[in-house]
Order: sequence, then structure tokens, then C-alpha cells
Amino acid sequence: MARVTTEDCIDKEPNRFKLVMVAAQRARELARGDLTDIKLDNDKHTVMALREIAEGHQPVSELYNRAVEKYQRSTNERIFDEQESYKLIGLDASDTGNIEGTRDYSSAVNNDISGFDSFDDSK
Repeated sequence: MARVTTEDCIDKEPNRFKLVMVAAQRARELARGDLTDIKLDNDKHTVMALREIAEGHQPVSELYNRAVEKYQRSTNERIFDEQESYKLIGLDASDTGNIEGTRDYSSAVNNDISGFDSFDDSK
């Protein structure tokens, strides 16, 4: 069989970017050892993937879903808003400005640098 190109698969998926994405997904699956229904002609995985898509052995929608699932990150963790976070660590919303262990060092810093107002490097 002649080499398969993306042109042979356009009737299955008109979006070339999506076609390349799903063909790459299928090529990776083949490289990992997935079986194929097509005749192996000593072709590379990318050619076999495109041939499967062109012949309809691998539906684009299924390949797309597998590609999305592979890269999709889902979490079962609940996302807390700021107020809920304060409650979890035992603070009221009114306590947020006075968290124990924090101090305002701005006045100390201003006092320390007040002697450096003029810099004379002639000494």
C-alpha cells in the first residue's frame, strides 16, 4: 500500500490540528504495544496510525477522548475560598490582620536608614 498522508484522512476529520493530535495519540499507543487490525507492512507507527484513521478502524472521536483523558488533570479536592481557609486554620476574618508572630517592621527600618540620607564618598 502506498504511504498514507494526512490528505487521506481529511474526510474523517477536517481539522488538521485535531487530526495530527489524534494520530500522534494512536502512534504512541501502537509504540506501547497496542494491537492493530491493519496489515503490517513494516511501516512506522505514525503511518499505521494514519492508515487506521483513513480506513475507519480507529474513530477520531474515540482517539480524541483518549488523548484528552491522558492529559486532563482532574481533582477531587474541594477548592476553598478565603473565608473557609481562615476557618480551617482557626482564624476569624477579623483576626487576619493580627496574626500572632507577625509584626510591623516598617518603623524600625525607617529609623535604621534615617542616618543614610546623605551619602558622602569623599571620606
